[in-house]
Amino acid sequence: MFSLVKEVEGGTLFTALLSVVFVLLHRYTQQEDIVIGSPVAGRAHADLEKQIGLYINTLALRIRSSGHHDFRTLLAEVREVCLDAFAHQELAFEELVAMLPYKRDMSRNALFDVMVVLEDKDNQSHEQLVLDDLAVGTYPEYINPTSKVDLSFFFRERAAGLHFMIEYNSDIYHRDTIERMAGNFEVLLDAILINPAGPISELPFITADERQKICDDFNDTSIEFPSDATFLHQFKEKAALYPAYDAVLFEEKRLSYRELDEASDVVAAYLAASRHLLPGDLVGVKLERSEWIIIVLLGIIKSGTAYIPVDPAYPQHRIDYMMSDSGCKLLFDEEELERFRKWPKGEPAVLTYRHQPNDTAYVIYTSGSTGTPKGVVISHHSLNTFINWCHLEFDRDDFDLVYSATSICFDLSVFEIFYTLTTGKSIRFLSGPLSIPVFLSREEKVLINTVPAVMGYLLNENIDLGGVTVVNMAGEPLPQRYADQLLSKGIVVRNLYGPSEDTTYSTCYKMQAGDEVLIGSPVSNTQLYILDKRLDIRPIGAVGEIYLSGDGLALSYLNKPDLTADKFITHPFRTGERLYKTGDLGRWTSNGNVVFIGREDSQVKIHGYRVELGEVEQALQQHKEVKNAVVLCWKNADGDDYLAAYIIVSESVPDINFKSYLSARLPAYMIPSWFIPMNEFPIGATGKINRKLLPEPDKVAAVKVAYVPPSNEIEKTLQLIWKDLLHKDNIGIRDNFFDLGGHSLKAIQLIMRVKSIYHVSINLSYFLLEATIEELANQIAFVLDQEKQLRDKETLVQIKI
Repeated sequence: MFSLVKEVEGGTLFTALLSVVFVLLHRYTQQEDIVIGSPVAGRAHADLEKQIGLYINTLALRIRSSGHHDFRTLLAEVREVCLDAFAHQELAFEELVAMLPYKRDMSRNALFDVMVVLEDKDNQSHEQLVLDDLAVGTYPEYINPTSKVDLSFFFRERAAGLHFMIEYNSDIYHRDTIERMAGNFEVLLDAILINPAGPISELPFITADERQKICDDFNDTSIEFPSDATFLHQFKEKAALYPAYDAVLFEEKRLSYRELDEASDVVAAYLAASRHLLPGDLVGVKLERSEWIIIVLLGIIKSGTAYIPVDPAYPQHRIDYMMSDSGCKLLFDEEELERFRKWPKGEPAVLTYRHQPNDTAYVIYTSGSTGTPKGVVISHHSLNTFINWCHLEFDRDDFDLVYSATSICFDLSVFEIFYTLTTGKSIRFLSGPLSIPVFLSREEKVLINTVPAVMGYLLNENIDLGGVTVVNMAGEPLPQRYADQLLSKGIVVRNLYGPSEDTTYSTCYKMQAGDEVLIGSPVSNTQLYILDKRLDIRPIGAVGEIYLSGDGLALSYLNKPDLTADKFITHPFRTGERLYKTGDLGRWTSNGNVVFIGREDSQVKIHGYRVELGEVEQALQQHKEVKNAVVLCWKNADGDDYLAAYIIVSESVPDINFKSYLSARLPAYMIPSWFIPMNEFPIGATGKINRKLLPEPDKVAAVKVAYVPPSNEIEKTLQLIWKDLLHKDNIGIRDNFFDLGGHSLKAIQLIMRVKSIYHVSINLSYFLLEATIEELANQIAFVLDQEKQLRDKETLVQIKI
């Protein structure tokens, strides 16, 4: 270290140690601008040298250095920072803080949270000090119970070498964290001495023990499942064992395991004999929610073909793209279902097709950053591995009924349908998540598998959850209050995480009362790594990008080899395996669980659905009058995520109904709640749009609509519902639901309330276009009037033509 210091003119041991601490903090945080505090004696004037008293001042040393610099360059930069600070050391730290134009956060230290202290050799010479008959020495047992800042590095020069100690705030750090930090510091120091010319961002600093713990211990998930433990084998086994048990419930209809098995056999025979489909062909499934969805999905799998879920509510433009991109041989929609029903059914041949591990089971299309959705191809091997993990994780005695309220276009449905059918339990197939309360009042031992937004709705509406025994939540971050409320009711709560590219769930955390929200540890035969941009391991507690590997990984993105190669990369630690780059950020806890931090890119989750902001921006920019568009994700007062679009349009263009325009191109959950006109976008120093400076929608002076009060009872009732859902007052009948902060989930809640009060079904797609009390009241009044006329037939006049 001393020889290295001498290479930099004017370098000292202090600047070298300060530089090492900066590198350590840089490697932990990946930040290149860090402020570190350090005390100075405060005796710069010669007259103060011999005086008794405490003159110590604290310097705030702001070090800015690129991770591409080597240690020698950094050392020279730190030397200049220190010289500049020492030249102004007489300015008291408190005065400096008072001079800065920042509002002081009294819950933390001002300017810095880390200090570096190098004690002089003179401080160690008190053994030689003699005061008459008094002996002077240290008190070795004394431990300072208070840490001045969150983290302090103390260095002492001794004859035997350099000693260092870390003092820490025990409210923030655990002892094991500090012990690992000390080990990281030693490894880093050795690396600097060996290779001071290497970039500081590439210097190793993780101990061998920590690396083994992360790579091997935390990822020790290997389990060998029986080769015949496939979905179809397990379903057939349960159908033979429980033939009369209810397999599927839809509204008042019941389908036993025998009936489901036989009906799906007929579908499989129809696909082969009538539609001449071959194993490996793709079949789109575009059906309204009913028991037929499950029959058809099962028939497709039995036939050896694979399914592509298509939501009937999708815009035709999106459906056409999915069919064209996938090369689907058949779209099984309502018309196809009618053809199937008319097909002369004989005794269906028992299909003997045996899936190979890499055969495609299904393809789910997710939002794509390039402006078009992308198909994620999942194999039967991945599906079977997922189902077998479910059998290990879930106790079938905990539930009798699994609610399936999720669209089959969302991979949570894979758990709800396929896992349940291998347990001998029943699926309650619902028309949507807001139908859950309709059946909860009369059913028991229910497992609900959903996104936190839906569970928040049930809790906020005070729905009786007495019949619920198990709740799985995934798809978006779980608010702590939801978990606490459910656990207090004695419900088994799991928080799960996983992208579609890793077959539904990659991690699982079974929560206990008092637990913080974690996404847990990897599921069976899945490995999770938290890496930096160089694909090197991040230490425990440090944030990095989440990468996944194992049996759950998708085969590819359908017909997108370049994107597949970009996202599914060669595994850096396991020969012959792949690693999926999720774009999510997380960090390890010391016991092998993962804390989810957020996204690294512009992808967000809206009510569990993956949304690439770039795809929404692309759709807006295709409008001929739009010059530029930016889409951001915000949180409202309830903690729900919503989208806001900032748009620059051509001059002298009349108002454009962007909701109507996007409804023809994007699913409802991808349509922004706000459309904010802009004259120009704020530009950062790099010349790019500075998204952080775009105004929050609630703080934008929106175009005011003249207040028009309700004029009839229906409008008055709707106004009360809107006030309750939107937490707004003075809502006029011409105010737009989405301009007031509404979103697709709240719109569904509104539609459900309308149905419960007036027994009138409102089409969500239509409501998105004309979302005002006045228009909705007119629809309700029209339907009620038509129903009245049908009841009062005497009011109808028969005309002979």
